[in-house]
Amino acid sequence: MTKLVQDERRVYPRAEQSLSLKLYSRDANIVTHTKNISGSGLYCEIDQDIPVMTKLVITLLLPNQRYKNKRMRRIEGEGVVVRSGLLSNGEDGKEKKWEIAVFFSSFSEKEKEEINKYVWRHLDTVK
Repeated sequence: MTKLVQDERRVYPRAEQSLSLKLYSRDANIVTHTKNISGSGLYCEIDQDIPVMTKLVITLLLPNQRYKNKRMRRIEGEGVVVRSGLLSNGEDGKEKKWEIAVFFSSFSEKEKEEINKYVWRHLDTVK
């Protein structure tokens, strides 16, 4: 069951959903998955540091509701890292992990609409 993540500062609700995700910049090429997503951005965990204000090319795979013969729909656009922090420092033989929040800076209106529809379909309740 999906939980609604609510914060009164937010314009868009966030759904806690794990979606396949690729992040690419001049210094990074990362495959991961979302921890949560909204119409304005996403949160994920990664295995390398990406500084705040880094521009990223984003490829996101959404389950395809429209066409039954295609299981996933590829959504592509650009984003900017707006928060970055170390989650695990690699002690005890564990891998270092960072958390980042990415603001969607350049997605087509059609792609934004697809993301918003997906989020709204996966909310338990809307407050």
